[in-house]
Amino acid sequence: MFNATPSLAKDKDGISPIELFAQTQVAARVKHSHTFGSPVYVLDAELQQGQRVGKWKERARIGIYLGASPRHSRKVALVLSLMTGHVSPQFHCVFDDMFETLRKSSGNPRPLCKWTEKTGFTDSDATNLDSAEIGPEFVRVSIRQLPAEMEIVHEEQGKGLLPVDPVDPVADNDADHYGQTQQQQQRQQRPADASTEERRETRQRHQSVRIIPQYIRASRSGRQPRPIEKLLMCVSWDVYDDNSNEELERLDHPISFAASSNPDILYLDDAMRAPDAAEFRKAMAQEIKSHTDNGHWQIVDKSSVPGMASILPAVWAFRRKRWIKTQEVYKWKARLNVHGGRQEHGVNYWETHAPAVGWSMIRLFLNLMILNRWVSRQVDFVLAFPQADIECDMYMEISAGGHLGASRRTKCLKLIKNLYGQKQAGCVWNQHMHDGLVARGFEQSEVDMCVYYRESVTLMMYTDDGIFMVPNQSDIDYCFNLLTTQFVHPITKVKHRAFKMTDEGDVSDYLGVEIQPLPNGTIKLSQPHLINQIIADLGFNERTGTKNTPASKSVKLNRDLHGAPFMEEWNYRSVIGKLNFLEKSTRCDLSYSVHQCAWFSAHPRQSHAIAVKRIVKCLILTRDKGVILNPQRHSFDCWVDADFVGNWDRVNADVDPSTAQS
Repeated sequence: MFNATPSLAKDKDGISPIELFAQTQVAARVKHSHTFGSPVYVLDAELQQGQRVGKWKERARIGIYLGASPRHSRKVALVLSLMTGHVSPQFHCVFDDMFETLRKSSGNPRPLCKWTEKTGFTDSDATNLDSAEIGPEFVRVSIRQLPAEMEIVHEEQGKGLLPVDPVDPVADNDADHYGQTQQQQQRQQRPADASTEERRETRQRHQSVRIIPQYIRASRSGRQPRPIEKLLMCVSWDVYDDNSNEELERLDHPISFAASSNPDILYLDDAMRAPDAAEFRKAMAQEIKSHTDNGHWQIVDKSSVPGMASILPAVWAFRRKRWIKTQEVYKWKARLNVHGGRQEHGVNYWETHAPAVGWSMIRLFLNLMILNRWVSRQVDFVLAFPQADIECDMYMEISAGGHLGASRRTKCLKLIKNLYGQKQAGCVWNQHMHDGLVARGFEQSEVDMCVYYRESVTLMMYTDDGIFMVPNQSDIDYCFNLLTTQFVHPITKVKHRAFKMTDEGDVSDYLGVEIQPLPNGTIKLSQPHLINQIIADLGFNERTGTKNTPASKSVKLNRDLHGAPFMEEWNYRSVIGKLNFLEKSTRCDLSYSVHQCAWFSAHPRQSHAIAVKRIVKCLILTRDKGVILNPQRHSFDCWVDADFVGNWDRVNADVDPSTAQS
């Protein structure tokens, strides 16, 4: 699968082609190389998930090794299932490179093989599945039609194997070569008046493994080979890739995953080909300058890196930032990230959880702001993650396009600050921010970890975006100045660095949500930009039909195991993720319908796709709608979230527990 063999040329210095192509050191690992087509035993899926299986149930299934996965680590193998014909990446495997488990001399049973039938390479009536086996010659031929002189003998007169030409001694040698001792069969003459029905009852078709060498030797000798409809010596790529793990593979690289659904989020190659590439180059230069001037890294020799430490790749991420109301680009952003996918747990990262304020809390304080006539101010932490120190010693490659005046081949970067892209970057920043706030007199809320109080001031934090809410502007000014200056604790004498923050003014655009004050004193929350993205993801336009409600009253979604498979071009999980964020922030009316569709994100069917389309067709009519916050000074209103098991399906309840939940 990969050409990882080191070159013997003097000018190559033992570098493999894959290293030249990737411009990085990728040493060949022979222990991860296995024989193509060899048997591989994959741990049972339930055991992989930590579940228990029956005492007599097999702990592993046998498959065929098709090489290393091109989208995962070299330890991940592509395995062809003998029963379904699907190919999937697997990690918990044991390889039989010498085919020892399939040797007849050891008394090993022949595994059942149905993949050729499932994938359409053979007919079910033309293949004896009980005698099918795998080995170095696991690709078989498909026998569709046989001539009259090759009729198979009656079951009671022989073994039912294809006859061998009596003047062809090579075929007998082939029989010995494949370990099959067969006696020469005589052609049987059938009576002329024998009915077709009788012949069908006495005929038994079997597949012969001697067809391949006989066909090749007959072609070389110039003789007319036995008629065979087609000889299959290769497997179509459609069998190798059934797209069953496409989303998990794309999630291994979150930057490329985001770039595929949002045209304003780009990878390095896309940004350099974009019409506004010059703006992105300026942003790259500014990013490098900011990190260098602030001492976020140090250039060191690769030879000085400890042997146990790995040098992580550098990844560029680009984004155009637009005003929500006008959709005008106001900023071109370039961010240099560490490739967190190459980190190892327990070696260079441990805890990764980083909390963020919930939208229910944000709406609560917006209502309190209306009732109490408070004022607000939005702040943004500039290069927030690098404001915290690195958790442990880490090293990163010098990025492409980053002009640091050092050779990428001999130099690397030792990280001093907490750079973006690390698995623990958000967690480290959150702890640094928490320590700085608590030292300055802020108190963390017991209800939400991202809400802090200091006297009459409330601060809500969503990663590096904050909102101050307070009765008067002077209190905000005092807290803002307190955070942007160095602070020394009066008791412990510990110094806390100043936070680098920018004042964004009154709250008007927070996390992609448009916050619009209305003339009557209420506040409207809407997300027309996100709704337009969802509509575009499904390929809808102005001619698409619309719906007045997001779900049908007469249709209840279930697993639909026997329904049509998902046939749409759009990404089901991506659309569901955007709909989830939409209903949590500004469209609570979509909660039930979106959650119903989200149940089946792992294995969506076409019926679930139709339900998602109906939700989006409803959004076409209501793209400018949202939540209007109009609190009153009476007690709160309560709606009970219960339907008295209204989704219970009497027919499918035994096999589908999701039809009803307590």
